[in-house]
Amino acid sequence: MRIPVSMLIFLAGVPAIASAQTCDPVEILRKDKSVESVSDEVALIYLKQTSNFRTTNDNQGANVGFSLYGVPVKVGYATASAMTSLIESKTRVNYSRKEYAFHLREYLSQHAVDAYKACLATQRVSISVPSSASSSSSFFVNVSWSSPFAQPGSKVLLQASSGSFTDPQDLQAKPSVTMPIGAGANMNVLLSGRDLRSLTSISATVAAPGGGSDAAQIDVPPDSGFRVRQEVRLSEPLTVSANYRDPYKTVSDKVCIQKTDGVLVPESARWAILKENRSDRSTDEIDKGNDTTQVCGTLTARSDEKGSVSTTGRISVIELFVDPLSP
Repeated sequence: MRIPVSMLIFLAGVPAIASAQTCDPVEILRKDKSVESVSDEVALIYLKQTSNFRTTNDNQGANVGFSLYGVPVKVGYATASAMTSLIESKTRVNYSRKEYAFHLREYLSQHAVDAYKACLATQRVSISVPSSASSSSSFFVNVSWSSPFAQPGSKVLLQASSGSFTDPQDLQAKPSVTMPIGAGANMNVLLSGRDLRSLTSISATVAAPGGGSDAAQIDVPPDSGFRVRQEVRLSEPLTVSANYRDPYKTVSDKVCIQKTDGVLVPESARWAILKENRSDRSTDEIDKGNDTTQVCGTLTARSDEKGSVSTTGRISVIELFVDPLSP
């Protein structure tokens, strides 16, 4: 089950996110074998970062372990690799380590949550933002402080490299805000007008009157600049017939679908039988050895002394496309 890290505040009573240098979701996800459904950005990062990522033709063998890019089947590494290459060729996406950390922290499975909670438990100041923040110019920033050494009069300074905060004290837009904060505090401050084209660094520094401070930072990536779209491709109908005048004759034929501007997902290929007179004497199968450029299926009819056998069907397969977003 996918568990957004923002939920950990309720699961563990600890901050939702800490600095990437201290609690690194990249390293945790690298070891996580139970990821299920992820975003386009996370799928791309996961495939590039996991130690067992393979580019060999493995469509009929091990798969990447989750439904890639919204496809309702688990795909092989060859399909995943082809899709990753298509995204990079269309968009020139080049994620930094900070961007890895932002995207991956929202997609830790239950298996990885314990490791992340243990790391977060050592942090005193935390900052969290919605998982949609990378594609949003405005969102709420959550700041919490759990120091056992809190003193009256402590204050938190919240800063961002892009955009303006709405100061909860006077509702004015400011590049940074300073607010009173107490132990166990959990506050939300609106950040608006951030530049979607660049990474936005958000920091929180808590200072006590008697000296000493705690700090945390989160880096919100620019919008990824792409969306993955899927279409169901259909082949032309195929009919095979075996005549009763030649009993026990087997007749087979093949139909194929070629990719257009995207990547075919051979794991999604299916037959749809449109018409048949003897289901016990006809078979359909998706060919082995299909890849992301061509998917084929074979239809077979076998006559017998009872009469002719005819069957008509077509195959379908999902094709994934990458749509770069307008700047």
